[in-house]
Amino acid sequence: MKMWMASLLLALAGMAQADDKARFTAEVEGKITIGTEGQVLDVQLEDADWMGQPVLEGYLLKIRGWRFEPVVEDGKPINATSPMRLRLAAVRDDAAKTAHFAIEQAWFPDPAQSRELPEGMKRIPVYPTDAARNGVGAVVILVARVDAEGVPEKVGVEYLHLVGRNPGNHAKHLGRQFAQAAEAAARRWKIPGADARGLVRIPVKYPPPASSSPRAGWEPVYPVQLESPAWLAKALAAESPVLELAANGTPASPKVRLLTALDPRLDG
Repeated sequence: MKMWMASLLLALAGMAQADDKARFTAEVEGKITIGTEGQVLDVQLEDADWMGQPVLEGYLLKIRGWRFEPVVEDGKPINATSPMRLRLAAVRDDAAKTAHFAIEQAWFPDPAQSRELPEGMKRIPVYPTDAARNGVGAVVILVARVDAEGVPEKVGVEYLHLVGRNPGNHAKHLGRQFAQAAEAAARRWKIPGADARGLVRIPVKYPPPASSSPRAGWEPVYPVQLESPAWLAKALAAESPVLELAANGTPASPKVRLLTALDPRLDG
């Protein structure tokens, strides 16, 4: 564990931010094999050498400890292999000379689903002018309460961070603009597969303007604390989302259900 922490500190060195705590995110893909009792039989992460071997082994060890609902076919549990996407997070604390890490999101795509944006979700959120002018992007995690036809009745922001240029003192202002734009678009969506009057979690990505193609590795992020609506906090405390969407609007596989709780967000 100490070697993993030291490797994270080295991997994040030189990527300083304004305060003592520097925050980072990364996305990786791979595949996971689930046994008949819901245990993890095998896990592989693709193009993850940039982490360094000790860091990679640390994440693999964490994933191997996950438990799933057994995947059932013809009434019997089976060994099943699924694609997997992860959003990782790390915080480097320069004052304490420590690093903390997390797996904040795990998504298991349904190979049968198209990766095209669904017809009912083609209203693209407006990109805030102030943010575009300053080279700032964002990731907004929305949660929606949908009706029986998959139309959002309520929409709220669960989490938001900025990417691209350091927003400095403008972070809160830009974060509110991204949140408002994402919520406005989502209220006019019709979400396929979300017809159970339940909660749906939807990530909305705003790539920074004029940014180069995404590359593997840690990306500095700037979390913005926004006040969540009262209904959202109450709903998330009482139930889990019935549907997890990818940023392209496609749902996760209904056959692969992770039972192990993911790590808390490292945005404090």
